[in-house]
Amino acid sequence: MSDSDAYSSALSDPPTSDDDDYGPSRKGRAKQKAKARNRDDGEGGYRIRNALKVPRATTYTAQALYDQIHSADIKLDPEYQRDVVWPDNKMIGLIDSVFRNFYIPPVIFAVVAYDDGSERKVCIDGKQRLTSLQRFMDGLAHRAMRHDQTKIREPDSVLFYAVA
Repeated sequence: MSDSDAYSSALSDPPTSDDDDYGPSRKGRAKQKAKARNRDDGEGGYRIRNALKVPRATTYTAQALYDQIHSADIKLDPEYQRDVVWPDNKMIGLIDSVFRNFYIPPVIFAVVAYDDGSERKVCIDGKQRLTSLQRFMDGLAHRAMRHDQTKIREPDSVLFYAVA
């Protein structure tokens, strides 16, 4: 046995076929589905019920988030959330990061779907960030900011830049 044979195995070697599809063949997938059905339907099988839905990632504009907060489609104050604790300088820092296109961690929602097809999002993580955005767009962030060497003082003028 050569040194190269000692380090190879059927588990680590790539398939020898020239095609790029390393998954099971169509016939193999059909067998896997049949086995899964038999397991679920059989006496000894088990089926997971009430499992969480697969998470979805969605990108919203600042204006879309702001509108959803004001229309109560986003709930910012579930009982487990702390109060708004960020000081003004931290809120302004977040808004500055938005202007500069810096990375801002995602906001996490639990989505409650209703029978009429509507949804309501409950904020799990990100209340301070969303509240900062809301207060800024409401004109409640009074401190002057610097953006590209231009001092911006009027919330309305910034609003156009923030949403565009």
